[in-house]
Formats: sequence, C-alpha cells, structure tokens
Amino acid sequence: MNTLSGPPNLGMPFPEDIPMPEFEYVYPFPIGLIPDSSTQKKLACIYSDPKRHILSDPYQLSCGHIICKPCRDKNIKDRVIICPLAECKSHINIMDIFEDVVHAREVNGVVVNCLEPKCSWKGEFQHYKKVHVYNCSESSQYLKEEIKYLKVRYEHNINIPHKSDTDSQALEKELENKTQENQKLTEKVLSQKHKIELFEGTLKTVQDENASLLAIIDTLVNEQQSARPSGYNSHTHNTETKPGIPKVKVDNTSKVVHPGTVSQASTSGVVGQTICSWKFDHTENLNKSGVLQHSEPFHLNNHTFQLTLVQHDHEYLALYVRVINGDNVDKHIWPCSESMTFIMRDHSKHNCDITRTVHLSRAPNECRRFPGKTPLPLVGFKHFCRLSSLQPPRYEYQSCYLDSGSKTTIDVVSADQIKPGVFTSPYDVIGGVGLISWPIRNCTRKLKSHQYNDGVIGSPIFYTSANGYCFKLILNINGTDRSNKTKAGVCAQLIPGKYDEKLTWPVSGEIKVSLLDRRLSIEDHRKEDVSTVISVNSKNRVVKIKSHHDEYQAQTESKDFFPLMSLQSDQQDPCEPIYKFNDEIVIKAEFIPKEVVG
Repeated sequence: MNTLSGPPNLGMPFPEDIPMPEFEYVYPFPIGLIPDSSTQKKLACIYSDPKRHILSDPYQLSCGHIICKPCRDKNIKDRVIICPLAECKSHINIMDIFEDVVHAREVNGVVVNCLEPKCSWKGEFQHYKKVHVYNCSESSQYLKEEIKYLKVRYEHNINIPHKSDTDSQALEKELENKTQENQKLTEKVLSQKHKIELFEGTLKTVQDENASLLAIIDTLVNEQQSARPSGYNSHTHNTETKPGIPKVKVDNTSKVVHPGTVSQASTSGVVGQTICSWKFDHTENLNKSGVLQHSEPFHLNNHTFQLTLVQHDHEYLALYVRVINGDNVDKHIWPCSESMTFIMRDHSKHNCDITRTVHLSRAPNECRRFPGKTPLPLVGFKHFCRLSSLQPPRYEYQSCYLDSGSKTTIDVVSADQIKPGVFTSPYDVIGGVGLISWPIRNCTRKLKSHQYNDGVIGSPIFYTSANGYCFKLILNINGTDRSNKTKAGVCAQLIPGKYDEKLTWPVSGEIKVSLLDRRLSIEDHRKEDVSTVISVNSKNRVVKIKSHHDEYQAQTESKDFFPLMSLQSDQQDPCEPIYKFNDEIVIKAEFIPKEVVG
C-alpha cells in the first residue's frame, strides 16, 4: 500500500550530524483512511507536511490546538514550537506541550478502511497501524518502501564519522574547568564558615554583656523600690491608683479625652511589670459580631491606652489596643513607641498562656500620633485566639481560659521597647477615621495561585469621618486588562454604614490609595509610595448587599494601581523602594472630601 506519493528525499544523503528520522515520521498515515469527511477534519493534524495525515500520538499545545508526535518533534527549534495556524502563530515552549490522552483514545478507536481497492478490510485505526498495514494481502508496496527506507538508513548510519577524539578533548577541558570551579567554591565555603564562627563568638560575648547589664538593672530597681517613702502606692494588677485621683473615663465609643482631664499617675513601664489585668465576661457576646467590649483605660509612660475585643468572624477573637490620650502634647513623647505583651491566662494545669507582643514603634504612624479631636485607629491582632478557647474545656488535655467565675483574664505586661526598624510591621489595623492601613500577607502564594478569588482581596471597612460614609477597598492582583495584566487594579465599594440615614447622598469625594514604601530609615517625603486616586462622586446609598450585582453597583470604577513586578521579589536594598517585606505589603487609603478636592 503506497501511503504517500513516494519516499521524500530518500535519494539524497542526510547531513552527518542529523540522525535519520523514524519510519512513521517519513510515512504518516494519510487522512483518506477515515471514510467520514467530518471525522477527517476533526482528527487531522494541523500540519500538512508532506500531506494531510492522521493525528497519530496526539499532543496538545497551550494555545489549544493539537498536533501529532512526529510533527511536534520535527518542528521544535530552540525548545520552542510555533503553531502553524495563520490565525494563531503562538510561540510555545516545549514545557507547555502535553500528551492528549482523550484525543489519543478517540483516534485509536476511529473506524478506518484500507485504501487498497481490492482489500475490503475495515476496523479500528489502532489495529490498522499495528497489524493490517503489514499483513494486507492485496499490496506489497508498503513493505517495498520500508525496505528501501531501511537501506538508506543503514548506509547513512555506517557513514557517520567517529568524533571520539574531539569529544574526549572537550570532555577533559570541561572536567578541568569544573574542577577549578569546585575548588573555588570549596575555598569560599571555608571562608564563610570562618566568618560564622567569628560571628557566633561575638554574639556570645554580647549576650554575656547583656546578662550582666540586666543583673545590674535588677539590682538598681530593687534599691530604688526599697528607698521609696512608706506612703507610696504602686499600681496593682487591678490597675488601682493613688487615693483621690480620678480615673480617666472612656465610653464604649472610645471618645478621646482632652489632655487636661488626665490626672492619673503614669506607670513607669519597668519590663515585666503587669500594668493592667482585665477580667471580662464574654458569655453573652460570643454570638455577636463587631466590637464586644472595652477595657478600663490604663497608663504606661505618659500615655493612656485602652484594649478592645472585636469579633470579625465565627472562628477568631481579635484584640486591639488604642492610644486614647497623653499627659501632654510635648513633641518629644509623640509618636508613642511603647511595647506591651498581652497574656491570656490559662487556668488549667497545662499553663499554656496565649501571648502576643505589640511594638508601637513599628506600627503605622497614624496609630501612635497624638490623638487630637478624633480617635486613632486600633492596632493589634485580628487572630488573637480561637473562639473555641473561650468555652469550658471538654477534655482533660485542653487548656482552660475561664476562672471559677467564668471570666477570662488578659494581663498587659510592659515589654522591652525596640527602636524603629528598617521596615514597618504590618499589625492588623481597624477603626481609622478617614484612612486605613491595610496589611496583606502571603503575597507570593496569592500571585501564583490559579484561582481567581485568591487574587481579589477585600480590605477591612473604614469610615470617612467619625460619623461618615462606610467603604472598603477591593484589590485585584490578577492584573487589569487595560495594563495587559501587568498592573494590579483597585476600586472602592460603598458599604451600608451606621450613619447613612443622617448623611447627604450621593457621596462626594476621592480616595487616595497608596502602596507604602516600607523603609523607615528615610524621611516620609523621600519615600516612593505608589499612589492612585479613586473618584466616588456618583454613588448613592446602599441599603443591603444581597448579590454580586448589588456589589458591582456599589463599586467604583477600577483604577490601575502598582506594577505587579514590584511584588516579584523581596528587594532589601535600602537605597531602593521596598514594597514587599517578609512576603507582606501594606496599603494605605485616605478619604478626601469634595470641598478639599475642589
């Protein structure tokens, strides 16, 4: 059976450095074996060289088109294959080509007819190419072509000159280069080990010096306490104060108290001293959401703080701290930089206290400045503890965070203050008035995820003023179509708020959104934040959001934001902008009213 018009190029010698192709590469199975024209079109390889043929061993390109294995191997150049269809012409790496098992099963099972006029054989293609093509009694032409092909291949193979000498010299040269390279690497490793040993010795010396200093500090503190007059009344675990000095009053809306009304003595902030012990009964609040309770105000180093418990979801309890006042407005104590440790006490025999430390020196600046007339945002931990931890334990091995009165205790202990580092620490921040500082973690996983929802991230809600409009941001790191998927997109969504009935509609203003440059070693005016402005001048009040359509109607137009390339690596050169650190970024948003914009 003559499968082609004749064996191509069999009379011409092949180049010496190119092996002969397999027989099926030269003689693909013609598409005429399939009697049905519609099936022919479906199962034909998109390559037609040397003529139209069946998809034998099909492979799928990343553009969706399918070719046979012989055509795949024949057309790959520099690990890239170009789709032959005129309307496609995609350049595809060989790593993006995979075997199409579904089409292979369909091709092998398709019914074909033998092309010899005198042969009436009919059957599946897989039996034709493996058995019948060699056993057809009506034709010997196929075998003749195969014999001729094998002769040419034999002559080609025996005429290939040996290059063993040249190859040996090249291998010896390469081996010599590799040996020298390994020797250099070994010397470098030994040098690094020596540096590590020197560093460990220096570190141990510093640790010994610190231990000596701590012992001296403890001695001085004990001497100072023993020298105090007998009438001195220190703060107890229940934050008691000197008799006759009124406590600072802060209601459940955390209103700011004017500095002139603060008369409570400030706790000195000795490291390890308990400055507040807050017992709260949460049994009635576990099924609620939002702000649950506020602690009594407490003092630390000339500043007044308050704790707030918030329930964001049905799994975790959040704990935040807010600066609510200061003894004075002196610039030298602002912004505040106190450090404190929150300890939720375990009353079981396991003593597995939940401990988290917040360093305000590394919190966003808007959380630690002088409060002024508006309350500051709260900073803390969105996932402080699981709600299940606040239930009575069911098993002996579980911890118990309830005392005999079914109350939970959180102690606030003064911690070592640390200097502002090179980078800010993205604590969870809520309750900003007119602005929000929003940390986004696990950026690498979100960027590489193939699920669309992982790349669309919603911020915490924020109010434009103390009694203003309620918004949240929506960040799309899948990339926008306008930027050809090279830039992130951002928009704002209007949320039903507590003060909507008293506000003027539609809302008028702008929201400035910035990807923060995380460097603290330079002044704010030299930082290279990436910013864009979202207009919110045409949004009316949203009563309820029940569907995706309602969400879409409440959203502003999406804006191109920062280049996605800025999140590809942890750039740590302090001379260049640093947007991602420890796989985290921070986005800041600020509402600008219309009268300010105008």
